[in-house]
Amino acid sequence: MLFITSISPKHIIEGRQAECVETILQKGDLHSLNHPDEIEILKDLYPKVKFVPTYSTQKHLREKYKYYVRVNALFNHPLNIGYKGDVCIINSDIEIGEKFDTGKIATKTGQGLVYLHRHDYEENKERAQRYTMGIDAMCIHTEFIDCLPQVMHCLGQTYWDILFPYLFWKEGIKLFTVTEPYIYHKKHHIQYNSKDWEYWGKHTAQVVGRDNHRPAEISTWLYKLLETSTTII
Repeated sequence: MLFITSISPKHIIEGRQAECVETILQKGDLHSLNHPDEIEILKDLYPKVKFVPTYSTQKHLREKYKYYVRVNALFNHPLNIGYKGDVCIINSDIEIGEKFDTGKIATKTGQGLVYLHRHDYEENKERAQRYTMGIDAMCIHTEFIDCLPQVMHCLGQTYWDILFPYLFWKEGIKLFTVTEPYIYHKKHHIQYNSKDWEYWGKHTAQVVGRDNHRPAEISTWLYKLLETSTTII
C-alpha cells in the first residue's frame, strides 16, 4: 500500500508528526506532496519520505507560510506516477496502530473506499476513544480514483474528509469502514478558525447541490448519509 499525505512544516505538537510518520513507514512507502518551499524545510527532517513538489495549493486561506495542498492532487498523484494498487490518503499527524490490517483493507479496496475514523487520546492510548466526527484516512484502489471531480478542498482544512467519501459514493463506489483502532490521534487544539470552517462549509454545500444549507446542517446531512451508506467490515 502506498501512503500519501502532506507533511506540515510546523505542527502544534512538536515532534508528533515525526512519530506518526515512522508508524506509517512501517506499513508501506510514504509520499508527501508539498509546495517546493516547504520541501526545502522538510526533506532533511524526513529522509525516508519521498517528497513530491506541487503548486496545487490553497495558500491564500491562512498565513503565507502555510501551503495547503488540494486533496485532488493527493488522489491524482498515484495516477501521475503510473502507480497501480492500493493507496491510503492520510493526515500526517495520524499514528498507524498495531491492529492496522492492510490485508483486511485490501479485501474491500477492490470494491470501493475504506475510510477510517481515528481513536483520540491525550496521554494513555489504552483509553483512546473512537472519534466519528471526522475521517483521517481513506484507502482505495487506484482504478476508482479517476471518477473524482475536481474540487477546491485541501488537506489541513475542514470538510474534505466527509466530502470525498460522498463524492465516491455519488459515483456508485461502495463505502466501507472498521470500528477497530486502526489509527490514533493525540489530542491538540484545532489548527483552523471559525472563519475557515464557515467558508468550507458553504463551499461544500455548493459542491453537493445544497446551497441553502448552513455549515452545521451540511455536516449533519453528510454524516448521516455516510453512516447509512457504509458497511462495517
